[in-house]
Amino acid sequence: MPEEKSVLVDEEAARREQARRALEGTDWTNKREVEERAKTIQEQIAVAEKKLAELRQQKEKLELAWVDLDDRKKNIRLILNPLLDEEKKLEAEEVKLEAEEASIGVPESKHALEIKRWPIQEKRKEIEQKKWQEEEKIIAIDQIVESNTKAYRVLLAEEDKLMAESDKLRLENGRQ
Repeated sequence: MPEEKSVLVDEEAARREQARRALEGTDWTNKREVEERAKTIQEQIAVAEKKLAELRQQKEKLELAWVDLDDRKKNIRLILNPLLDEEKKLEAEEVKLEAEEASIGVPESKHALEIKRWPIQEKRKEIEQKKWQEEEKIIAIDQIVESNTKAYRVLLAEEDKLMAESDKLRLENGRQ
């Protein structure tokens, strides 16, 4: 039953369009169609512009997120760099003690140097643990940045497509 109603409505609309064309005549029909097409194009341009504005807002959010993530990464580097320097210093000290130990032939002296090296090794392990925690934070930030970059590039492609569509519509509207 609903299909019959739809068919009847379509037929009625087609008959009314036929009547309008007959009553308007060719000149008025052409004028009305040009105006309707111009109105449709303007509506399509408005829709495209609205989508472009939304895309630009999404891009701005990703840009602001990038700035925030970059700042967080810089702050982590401020913590990480001294740890790396300290780690290098301790490693050099450890290597120096190992070289001394290797050059000494007396077991008691070797044992004394080994005991001296243990706290250095413990301190280095502690620093490495802190370093790894900070590096893991940087890795997590880099993953977010990578994900955001992919999303941003999708938005750029969509924006480019919408701008081309909008330009095409404007050109078409100018021809009428």
